[in-house]
Amino acid sequence: MRFVKQPLIKLANDHLIEYPTPINLHYAWNFGFLSGMCLIIQIITGIFLAMHYTPHVDLAFASVEHIMRDVNYGWLLRYIHANGASMFFIVVYIHIFRGLYFGSYTQPRHWVWVLGVLILLLMIITAFIGYVLPWGQMSLWGATVITNLVSAIPVIGDSIVTWLWGGFSVDNATLNRFFSLHYLLPFIISAASIVHIAILHQNGSGNPLGIESNVDKINFYPYFILKDLLGLVIFCIFFSIFVYFFPNILGHSDNYIEANPMVTPRDECRSLYFQVGSTDFHILWYSTFSETKQLILWLTFFASFAIKIPMIPFHIWLPEAHAEAPTAGSVILAGILLKMGGYGFLRFSLPMFPWASIYFSPLIFTLSVIAIIYASLTTLRQIDLKKIIAYSSVSHMGFVTIGIFSLNLQGLEGSIFLMLSHGLVSSALFFCVGILYDRYKTRIIKYYTGIIQVMPIFGIFFLFFIFANIGFPGTSSFIGEILVLLGAFQVNTILAFFSSLGMILGAAYSIWLFNRISFGSIKLNYLSIYQDMSRREFFILIPITILVVWMGVYPNAFLSDIHSSLYNLLEFIF
Repeated sequence: MRFVKQPLIKLANDHLIEYPTPINLHYAWNFGFLSGMCLIIQIITGIFLAMHYTPHVDLAFASVEHIMRDVNYGWLLRYIHANGASMFFIVVYIHIFRGLYFGSYTQPRHWVWVLGVLILLLMIITAFIGYVLPWGQMSLWGATVITNLVSAIPVIGDSIVTWLWGGFSVDNATLNRFFSLHYLLPFIISAASIVHIAILHQNGSGNPLGIESNVDKINFYPYFILKDLLGLVIFCIFFSIFVYFFPNILGHSDNYIEANPMVTPRDECRSLYFQVGSTDFHILWYSTFSETKQLILWLTFFASFAIKIPMIPFHIWLPEAHAEAPTAGSVILAGILLKMGGYGFLRFSLPMFPWASIYFSPLIFTLSVIAIIYASLTTLRQIDLKKIIAYSSVSHMGFVTIGIFSLNLQGLEGSIFLMLSHGLVSSALFFCVGILYDRYKTRIIKYYTGIIQVMPIFGIFFLFFIFANIGFPGTSSFIGEILVLLGAFQVNTILAFFSSLGMILGAAYSIWLFNRISFGSIKLNYLSIYQDMSRREFFILIPITILVVWMGVYPNAFLSDIHSSLYNLLEFIF
């Protein structure tokens, strides 16, 4: 027992043996342990590889070939290290997904999540500079492109790039500093990982049920140690398949060609920068890409924009983000940030990849119709006021994507107009929910009945924005939705029919929401809590109301300014 009380032994005992662990953890929790094992593998193999590597532009490529051909089991060390980096990211991304799915980012474990994000950023930097070290074609040109992105920083960007390179191009100084950092950063990641675990163990691990309980816990050893070891054995089998049978499948063949600053990689693996020679947007607009490249590049852009809008099935983050965010955060998210995805489609995908945009339009229409109907039906099942409006946003953004990819003037005008309208209306609705939450500290709908009896001014504003959310004539949403439907009708009548179901379902859940909150018997216990809108709240909603009415009554004030630009865009596409 005296031995167990020694400081280091006690520390290991408390965190690895007698650490109280929720009894219902399943195999999704294995990936934290596997991440640690991957880090250890990378450090050990990296140390041995560094013994034989030479960080010089004239010798780096040859030293890697020396490791592969002359060093005993050098080929094994390199393949484990190279493929281990990919395995490390696979394991970490699954670990992150588990955290997102089971809400591991919420209090009291929010600092565990913050530190985890920082570890991920360090991993990305380490992996990037490690990819440069073999000094093949993809190493050199990958470093050139990625480091050039820093030049986008205003005023000081070019100076930072020169400082990163240690000169005026990626050269020997760059390779030397990248090697030093690549050797150093894994040890910093190790230290950060230890702190990550220490903070986690301060409040205890989460569990699939998301409940805090100290009753159903058992020691980490032997139960979960054995469970982790089983996961490690299965992972090693999977990892070995790549190391021994497909060692180069996750790499690129051009990296077996020594770096040559006078020759860019082969045509089929060039990025936008390689082909065009610039990241200037106006130059990219007028560049021509083959159909195959358009398809690949369009999908990569789509992955980013679809998450930001968000489209089905990338929408899962939005309701939770709104539910966890304060009122100001929800207003900014709904009013501005969600529109970045639609802007991206209009600004980048359509003009740069017109053929691919036409080719994938049926996919967009299918996902959009599913979003409109699914999100509307899901809204009817929600009990949280913020989640009701969040799912309503998913449905409305389905209209936006239909309008964008209808590729006609009415559809494009309607999509832009609806984005502006939705930014105003959804922001106002989230603000109204914030008003209620400030008074009663809950967003659960069952606690709100008869609000209009004690908050009549609030009730009038809430009714107005509910009607605007439906798309009632005279409001901005009506104009946007009608234009989108006209654009959809020109493409396909069936598409227009299914899209119009969103307006019917929108009326159903919006009127149900207002009726549930505003009417009924007021609960006398809460009568003193309810107070009508303050002067500050009133004057915040007044300008939004004026804009919604103005856009609904006189839409040409907005449409006239975008008409010529959209007409030119359509001419450019076709």
